[in-house]
Amino acid sequence: MKKAVFFNPENTGENRLEPRAYFIPERNTKGLKQPKYFESLNGTWNFVYFDTIFDLPEDIASVKYKDTLPVPSCWQCYGYGQRQYTNINYPIPFDAPSVPADTPVGIYHRSFSSPSTDDRTYIVFDGVCSMFELYIGGKYVGMSKGSRLQAEFDITEFVSEGENDIAVKIYTYSDATYLEDQDCLRYNGIFRDVYLLRRPRAHLRDIFIHADADGSLRVDYELYGDCPTPVFGLVSPDGKKLPFGNVNSPALWTAETPDLYTLTADCNGEHIEIPFGFRTVSVKDGGVLCINGTAVKLKGVNRHDTTESKGYCMTEKELLRDLKLMKQNNINCIRTSHYPAAPEFYRMCDRLGFYVVDECDLETHGTERAMRYVDSSCLISDNPLFEKAYLDRIHRTIERDKNSPCVIMWSLGNESLFGENHRKMADLVHGRDSSRLLHYEGTMSVNTLYHKEITAVDPCVDIVSTMYPYLETLKEAGINEKGDPRPYYMCEYAHSMGMGPGGLSEYWELIYKYPRLCGGCVWEWADHAVKGKDGWLYGGDFGDFPNDGVFCVDGLCFPDRTPHLGLKELKKVIRPARFSLEEKENGYAVTVENTLDFINLSDLFECVFVHPHTATGERTESALPLDVAPHCKKESAFIEKENYTERTFVGFIVKYKTATEYAKKGDIAAWDQLELPSKNEKAEAEATSASLSDGGRYVSLSSDGLTVEIDLSTASITSLSFGDNENVLASPSRFTAWRAPTDNDMYIVKHWKDRHVHKCKTNVYSAETSCDGKTASVKLCGTFGAPSVFPLFRTDIVYTVTAGQLSVHIHAVRPEHADVDYLPRFALMLELKKGFEKLDYLAMGPDSCYVDFRNHAYYGAFGSTVTKQFEHMIHPQECGNHYDADRVTVSSGKKSLTASGSGFEFSALHFSPEMIEAAPHDFELVPSKNTFLLLDYKVGGIGSHSCGPRLPENYRFKDESFDFDITIKLENK
Repeated sequence: MKKAVFFNPENTGENRLEPRAYFIPERNTKGLKQPKYFESLNGTWNFVYFDTIFDLPEDIASVKYKDTLPVPSCWQCYGYGQRQYTNINYPIPFDAPSVPADTPVGIYHRSFSSPSTDDRTYIVFDGVCSMFELYIGGKYVGMSKGSRLQAEFDITEFVSEGENDIAVKIYTYSDATYLEDQDCLRYNGIFRDVYLLRRPRAHLRDIFIHADADGSLRVDYELYGDCPTPVFGLVSPDGKKLPFGNVNSPALWTAETPDLYTLTADCNGEHIEIPFGFRTVSVKDGGVLCINGTAVKLKGVNRHDTTESKGYCMTEKELLRDLKLMKQNNINCIRTSHYPAAPEFYRMCDRLGFYVVDECDLETHGTERAMRYVDSSCLISDNPLFEKAYLDRIHRTIERDKNSPCVIMWSLGNESLFGENHRKMADLVHGRDSSRLLHYEGTMSVNTLYHKEITAVDPCVDIVSTMYPYLETLKEAGINEKGDPRPYYMCEYAHSMGMGPGGLSEYWELIYKYPRLCGGCVWEWADHAVKGKDGWLYGGDFGDFPNDGVFCVDGLCFPDRTPHLGLKELKKVIRPARFSLEEKENGYAVTVENTLDFINLSDLFECVFVHPHTATGERTESALPLDVAPHCKKESAFIEKENYTERTFVGFIVKYKTATEYAKKGDIAAWDQLELPSKNEKAEAEATSASLSDGGRYVSLSSDGLTVEIDLSTASITSLSFGDNENVLASPSRFTAWRAPTDNDMYIVKHWKDRHVHKCKTNVYSAETSCDGKTASVKLCGTFGAPSVFPLFRTDIVYTVTAGQLSVHIHAVRPEHADVDYLPRFALMLELKKGFEKLDYLAMGPDSCYVDFRNHAYYGAFGSTVTKQFEHMIHPQECGNHYDADRVTVSSGKKSLTASGSGFEFSALHFSPEMIEAAPHDFELVPSKNTFLLLDYKVGGIGSHSCGPRLPENYRFKDESFDFDITIKLENK
């Protein structure tokens, strides 16, 4: 180890070639035997692991290899080193640029055969974490830092004919570690492709394609050696050969119309092909982001390289799976958080159609924690010692990906505060490529974090970017009273941790309303977790310190890319077609809005119109015209007015007309369910006969075979039976305000527990009973609260039995001194005995839904089971709720219990909230044989406060008073 290199951020690499555009040349000499021009070194390598740098032998040739590992891979996935998840905290003591000498080192080794040739031989590493040294035949070739940045070496002088040994020495930590503090599981190894290129002694070294929407085309290139002038050609998107030069009326590249041309270059026996697109990125007056002069909205996600068993290592098949799934869910933008992806990823984005914010491999978030959130820019971002490293990283990012039309912004990195090093990076970017916008959110966050002027967004960036803004902040940015000429973009919003995110539709109403708001990228695409023997594991499960626990389980998909409900919610909110009703004199006009930016809806989709129907009634369907231009609305149907006596709906289902690379014909891209006005009159049960048996503490109410026993001291239903006097309750009922905390409750939950919300119960102060022969009732007055704190509510609870059914009425008033900000819920919980498994309901479904998280759901009559209601998440939490319920029936083989009301909420699970809360992992949950039926007056919103704004006021359960009515009927089957 060379200490000066190991601790020296000014040395970013040794003997590494200058970066260039990504391409793989081919040989165009036919009929002649040629050496292999491209040779993958992926495969099995020898491997040895050392605990510290002091264990390393002086001579690399003397290393004894004890194992083999596949390349690409991460060595932690094979039992070496320490898996660790940390978000902000550095995994080593903060003493930049120094690194402890006990840093582990892994050495990879293999051989390759070299033919007799006059060619130059190059080796390319697409990704190695962290710093690595390269040896050929025992001789030192060079060194590189920058884990997710391509490193290329000329090894011609080190290679001899025949077998050649190659060794790669990788340091777990180096000074580069201080620049790679991204929020993810930490891994090491050769995790991307390694390959050899054999090229003529003189060749075309680099190409930069400049292609604009007006059809102008210019190619800058660089030659190596005494090389003849390249001959350029073009191939059109439909495969026709074209002469090189400007193109009249070219097919333009957009995320919706990803038309790709191909530049061909023939030079000294090599043939190179690079796909590119004619497109222009610009900003119109008022800060409107445009592609080819047309305003666009970025419907994006943040994406890490992450797998459930291979760490950072992702195959092309897995990359393509991610992108196809994104397209299926209406996503059109990706921020490569927080480093460049593998080069083939950009080719796929070019072809499938995505806007990419290409982010530099740079994050120094841990400096803030080290300085205890005193402005720490001076440590690294304002430190001249790191200037060269900053410039090296953005330079290599740009040069590799500069020909990809999908890249519309360069990003200087993430959460590295802001300093002079960033300004110099910006100067480099603007000097090298003015055709794209420059992004860096840190110019704003440094001001908000340290209470400086929020509008002081440095002029070095071309777009105003922020993370997790409040809706009020977003609206202010849209109005833009100060007249900032730059677009406004949320590089992160809607933190998708656990259940949620809630409130997505509110963001998009503002984005569509204000032209300056160009959209944003949801955090994030996939959960980071490791597949263990029993289930997925997260931070702290590996004995890692420091760790940030479950905070990395924050994706729209599971680690295996099974979608969470959050992805369904996002798909619905950013759908390409939106339907609305406008009341006219004789009916309702149906309006279709095309939220796409470039194509007519009818070019890609067809629509099924579901005529007015009830949840349980028959449905008729017909085709609905979709000839709507982008950014336009059009009236497409008219619905005659009728006097509906039940809840009545119309539906619209938008499907793909033909198959695409990512979707099958008939796949659903968008849908809407709209409710028509109705009287919806519910018949009152006619009173028949009832009796009351007063047993002191316990009172029995009976009517038409139904018997209900009430505990006057607790206001609980202790027995509920029909006909045979068999109690269907496994335990007395109780009122509760508690839910198993969601990840988005992580900050409010301390407030709730400080106020003992989880311990609240009914406290009875007085009881009255009455019976007139037709109805029997018990009225219990008291409070709902917990010991040592003010009650949450003063309550009047009335149980009434008549006509074979139980009516429960709760009147609650918040006392003057109640100091709970807002509540998780208020529910009557019934624990039903074993066997109550079948579930039928009239509510929003079929999946879990909440007041601010229900775009993915619709109102209907659903049949399911209690078992299927549980939403399995890596970290168990509140789930299974159904919003806007009118009826729910839970059945066993013998009996059915039906609860009905108007617009209540419910859940039916084999777990109580307390059982769910107690389990750190899904695989630790053991379901009860009983069924926990929660009948809610209201459940608070979900939000995204785990790393976002507090829950908006309109989604908080903070009623000063309320009345809740629910009717329960028990029947034999």
